[in-house]
Amino acid sequence: MVQKINWDYLSLYKEMPFIFSTYFIKKEKFTKKTRNILIVNPCVVGEFVASLPALRMFIKKNKNCKIDIMVSPLLEPLAKRIKGIRKVYFAESVYSRKEESSKKEKQEFGSYDLVLVMRMSKNSRSLLKHINYQKLKTSLKPMAKYALHLLNCNLKGTQPKSWREINFEIVGEKITEVSLEEILEFNRKDYSKIDALNELKTKDKIILIHTGPAWIMKRWENQKWAGLIRKINSLGGYRFIFVGAGNAKKDFEEISKKLDFTIYSIINKISLLELLLVMKKSGYFIGIDSGPRNMAHLSNLRSITLLGPSGRQFMPSNKKDIIIDKTNGWNIYETFFYKKNRFINKIKPDEVFQAFKKLSASEKREDETE
Repeated sequence: MVQKINWDYLSLYKEMPFIFSTYFIKKEKFTKKTRNILIVNPCVVGEFVASLPALRMFIKKNKNCKIDIMVSPLLEPLAKRIKGIRKVYFAESVYSRKEESSKKEKQEFGSYDLVLVMRMSKNSRSLLKHINYQKLKTSLKPMAKYALHLLNCNLKGTQPKSWREINFEIVGEKITEVSLEEILEFNRKDYSKIDALNELKTKDKIILIHTGPAWIMKRWENQKWAGLIRKINSLGGYRFIFVGAGNAKKDFEEISKKLDFTIYSIINKISLLELLLVMKKSGYFIGIDSGPRNMAHLSNLRSITLLGPSGRQFMPSNKKDIIIDKTNGWNIYETFFYKKNRFINKIKPDEVFQAFKKLSASEKREDETE
C-alpha cells in the first residue's frame, strides 16, 4: 500500500512552537558564572551535517568556554568527535523516528552561562526545564524568516538560501569554508577499520550509491538505478558500493539481480563517522537528497544528486557538484503528499550518465594539471 501523506516531514511544523515556548519555561533565576555553553541541536543526519561548519566556527569563537551539545542519539558517532565539544547529551528530534529513540538512562546536566537552541523538539524542551542557565538564545527569528523565504521560493520556483548558510546566521558567525578535518577528530582506530573493509580494496575508482529515503516521492526506480550503473560500468575502472540504511539494503539486493557484474554494499557495516572516511577514499557519490548526500558535500566528494521534492536548501558549496532537478522549484506538494507522476521519475538514466561523464572529465582534467 502506497503511503499517501508524509507525516514525518509534517512533524517539522511542530518545531517553531517548541522553540517559541522555551521562552516561557519557568525557572529560578540563575546568576552564577560557569563559562559553560550548551548547544541544543537534535535533528536528523542531513540537517545536522549541514550545520557542522557553523557549529565549528561558533566553538572556535568560544574556545575559552566548555561546550556541551544535545543531539539525536543517531548522531552520537559524529557529535562525540566534534572538536571542542566536552560532553554529548541526547534528545529525540521533532521527527521522533524509530532509529533515534532516546537513550533510557538518566542524564545529569551542568549549569550554563548560555543555552543556544538551534533546533528543538518536545523531548529536548522537557530536558531544558531541568537545566540551569543564565541566558537563552534561540533560532526562532532566523527560522521564521527562513520558513517564509522557502515558501516564497517554492511559489516563485526560485533557488532558496542554503540551510548551511542559515546555520551561520543562527550562531551569529560569517559564512566560512570549513574542512571535514577541521570539524571532526579522527583516530587511528577509525582509519584501521576503514582500511580493513574488503569492499574498498580495489584499484578501481569507487562510486558510492545511495538510493534514498523511505518517502516514495524522493525515490528513483531501481530499474533506472540498474540502467545507470550498467552504463557507467561500460566505461571501465569503477567499483560501485552502496551505502545507507533502511530501504537501501532491499534496493541493493534488487538492483544486484538486474546486473550481470558484481556490485558491493557496506550498508549497516559502518557508523556515520566511518562513512565520512569512506567518502574521503572514494571518487564519486551518486544519490538522492539525503543525509549521505550532505555528508558527501561535507567530505568534498564530487557528487551527483537526483532531486525530487525539497532538497534545494541543501545545495553543495562546491560548484563542480551536479544537481539534477526536474521540479523547477515547484516541489512543495510532493514534499508532503503523494501523486502518481512524481518529478524524480522524469530523470532518465542517460541524463545522469551524461552528467557523470561531464563530472569525471572535469576531475580528470584537474588531475592532469596538478
